This record gives sequence, C-alpha cells and structure tokens, in this order.
Amino acid sequence: YAASHDLQEPLRKINTFSDRLKTELSSQLNETQQRMFERIENATRRMRQLIDDLLDFSRVSRKKNELKPVALQAVIALMLQDLETGIQESGAAITVKELPVIHGDERQLQQLFQNLVGNALKYSKPGESPEIAVTSRLVKGADVRPELPGGAGDRQFHLVEVKDNGIGFAQEDAQRIFDLFTRLHGRSEYTGTGIGLSIARKVVESHNGYIWAESEAGKGATFRVLFPVH
Repeated sequence: YAASHDLQEPLRKINTFSDRLKTELSSQLNETQQRMFERIENATRRMRQLIDDLLDFSRVSRKKNELKPVALQAVIALMLQDLETGIQESGAAITVKELPVIHGDERQLQQLFQNLVGNALKYSKPGESPEIAVTSRLVKGADVRPELPGGAGDRQFHLVEVKDNGIGFAQEDAQRIFDLFTRLHGRSEYTGTGIGLSIARKVVESHNGYIWAESEAGKGATFRVLFPVH
C-alpha cells in the first residue's frame, strides 16, 4: 500500500512537467516529437491506472469488513450510474432482476459489481451490442458448487450471476483470470491492468463467499458469486 501510494507523487510530476514542456514547445514540435509526447502521456495514464488498481487491491486486502445489511439492488443501481457513459457508448442492454439484501460492505460490493459489469462491457464482441443480465436465486451450496470446502456445501447461499454475450474465454483459463496481473489479451486489443478480477475475488472472500466463472470462447461468460445467507 505504502509503495503504491508513494508512486503517485513522482508520477504527477512527470505528467505535470511533460504537459508544461509540450505546451512551451508546441510551436516547434515536429510530428515525430508530438508522437513522443503522446507516448509519454499514454504511459503515464497506464501507470496511474495501475497504481489506482493496486491501491484498491491493497485496501480490500487490508480492510476489516464492517458488515451491515446492504441491498444489492441499490448497489447495482449506483454502479450502473458510474458506468453510464460506457453503457451508452456501447449500446448495452442491461437487465437486473430482483436481488437480495446481504450482510456486506457497500463500497466493496459496488467495486465488485463494477468490475464484473465493466468487464462485460469491455470484452463485448466487435460490432455487437453487449447484453448483460444480473440475476439472483437462493441455493444450497453443493447444488451449484459441489467442491465447496468444509460444511459450506450444506449451507444456504444467495447466488448472484452476471452473464454476458461477449467474446468469452476458454474454460481452462477460468481459474487464472482471478490471479493478479493476469491478462488473456494484449494491451493493444483491450485496455486494463489485470487486477480487476483479483479485486473481485478479494471482495467476495472478505464476505465469506465464493466466486468462479464459466465460459466458452466466442460464447459469452457467466460470473457466479455465492454470498452466505444470514
């Protein structure tokens, strides 16, 4: 956490001095030099996103939850407001069914679903509007995830699913996509730091839940989250 936080100030200085230099020299720059400044700007933007994501990951890892009743319906509504621009630009159709009230940390839960729905928007098929559905139902753990540890298989859970019609991924990658810095696609294809799903897993684990994904390349993906019933 401290290292990520300390990196912010030198990055701000790089950005500030680069902008100042570009402005002062704007009338003298040739096309090649302008492209160099653009590369500096793009690199600092990526680094800022990486630092922000690392700070988010660290906060989730360090924070002890103060759990209280949270209406997921309201959490999703706020999250959709935050993603409004991306939703409108992509022409996405998002369906949200009735969702439960769970014991949780509202800010972390908003971050969880923002990462999941944000990924569904990002990894949509070219030329096809995203279709995303958020649903929930009450289940017995073992009925949907037989390999749950200990006595979790006999417990009742709220199963929340985020399903999309995007590019999907091979099921063999379904475990490692939650690992820190894992990317299945090059940066030139899709932006990102490879931290979002690691944050999602940390949030779910801090709520004593479970998360996994099911997909097939070219046929969309479904992310499933189990929250214990209290």
